[in-house]
Amino acid sequence: MRFTYAAGAKPVPGYTIERGLGRGGFGEVYFAVSDAGKEVALKLVQRHLEIELRGVGHCLNLKHPNLVAIFDLLKTDNDDNWIVMEYVAGESLAQTLDRYPQGMPEPMALAWMAGICDGVAYLHDCGLVHRDLTPSNLFVEHGVVKIGDYGLSKFISASRRSGQTENVGTVHYMAPEMSQGRYGKEVDQYALGIILVEMLTGRPPFDGESAGEILMKHLTAQPDLTGLAEPYASIAARLLDKDPLRRYPSITGFHSALPELGANRASAILRGDSGAAAASYSPTARTVTYVAASGRKDADRSPTPAEEAEMRFDKSAVIEMLIEQDWMVEDIERILLALRASPQKDASGMLKALEILLEQSYDADGIERLLCALGKHTEGDVNGALEALELLAENSWEAEEIERVVHALAKHPEFNANGAHKALELLVENSWEAEGIERVLSALGKHAVHQGKGLLKALELLVENSWEAEGIERVLSTLGKYPQHDWKSKLKALEVLVENGWEAEDIERILNAVGEGPEQQLQSKVRALESLIEDGTDVEEVEQALLSVGRRGA
Repeated sequence: MRFTYAAGAKPVPGYTIERGLGRGGFGEVYFAVSDAGKEVALKLVQRHLEIELRGVGHCLNLKHPNLVAIFDLLKTDNDDNWIVMEYVAGESLAQTLDRYPQGMPEPMALAWMAGICDGVAYLHDCGLVHRDLTPSNLFVEHGVVKIGDYGLSKFISASRRSGQTENVGTVHYMAPEMSQGRYGKEVDQYALGIILVEMLTGRPPFDGESAGEILMKHLTAQPDLTGLAEPYASIAARLLDKDPLRRYPSITGFHSALPELGANRASAILRGDSGAAAASYSPTARTVTYVAASGRKDADRSPTPAEEAEMRFDKSAVIEMLIEQDWMVEDIERILLALRASPQKDASGMLKALEILLEQSYDADGIERLLCALGKHTEGDVNGALEALELLAENSWEAEEIERVVHALAKHPEFNANGAHKALELLVENSWEAEGIERVLSALGKHAVHQGKGLLKALELLVENSWEAEGIERVLSTLGKYPQHDWKSKLKALEVLVENGWEAEDIERILNAVGEGPEQQLQSKVRALESLIEDGTDVEEVEQALLSVGRRGA
């Protein structure tokens, strides 16, 4: 498969393509890395441009753990249109189905469907319809289901008509009313009915030799539910009713009709825990974390010792805290699961994070997102992360941006945590945004503890001189190459260059020419540098002169 852009290309400023991931009806998707090291998926929109970009525009600010995040929509100088998205490295449902030609285990199907329903229900609550739910755009990563390609969504209209004359769905999963241009939220229920049957039997309920034959069966034939046990046969039949008004009143209504699996077990199954998948299972059991805001455990089931051990905090105290904030039961459960998802973490630290976020009035989506972000980095400094969280929350940062900074802080635990937080405080005080802070913290975090003091002084100098993130990142990375150099001389060289208005690229060259060596030699180089700059010497001549000083010293 040949792609428009090869590995190493930079068609979007700030991103380098690593490889092509695939092609779809709208264009090409690439795996790329930002200049700061962030992994993303870049989608080049080549066809149906107006449909795709209009749909993505509605979705830029959606935030949900079961949706593939859309970060930005960019147009390059050559008029290419790109969508910058979260990169999901996990397996797609289509790939999973290939491993189960006779149908996947029932608990696995329920685990997938729980995540799908949560994500789709969120879209519907936001007034959006996915319209193209298929196994190829459903993924799982680290035990979490992710829904992609929801940029085709349309706002739900009162008449459930989109006004869009072109079919954009995938033929095996298209509801019959789509042939009449009707794109209400019921089309997503229909697609989930197809997917449910396919997961449990290994085949879709409508198939044929051609797209036309399959579409005709959607319009006129009854679905083939052979071999589908109850309650799934009845659930699928309702989802696949030709009349959309006879389907479930909502995705939540459909989900509640399915046997419950329990969030912990679902996550374990999706992470590949064969023990969880093989455990005894009753399709009529209703296993829930709790049923009342008072914190009483469900009467049908007691938590296992492993689940109790996972909690490591007073569950009833958390519930009471959230009830005082008038939280709904569903949102309380989400927070409990986010806390429980990271058993290695210091429980008191996670609870402190919850208190901070509640004090600053973050909603359930934001709190869940940030608790999960904190919990992912088991080797990070919990107290340091809390300081960062508190600082950013008090400055009214949004959850998504705080999450980026928390990840940057935790990515390089070898860097002195106290130094990293001093850097963060400096940047926040100077009104830096998340992307720039993330880049600078990542540059700092690549270097060892003993370099921290010098790097922070360099950062302070550059920020005071209003440098932007790209230049600071470049200079810090250059300084960090020389762990044994004399910081006093190196910082003096940097100060001279900055005061004389030199740009990052040229400073990088000069700092490399200064290099490392005995203290006396470095001091000689700095004196030579000052003299050369006073004489107006250009960068090439300064570089050669400094290298010459180094050779004489050697």
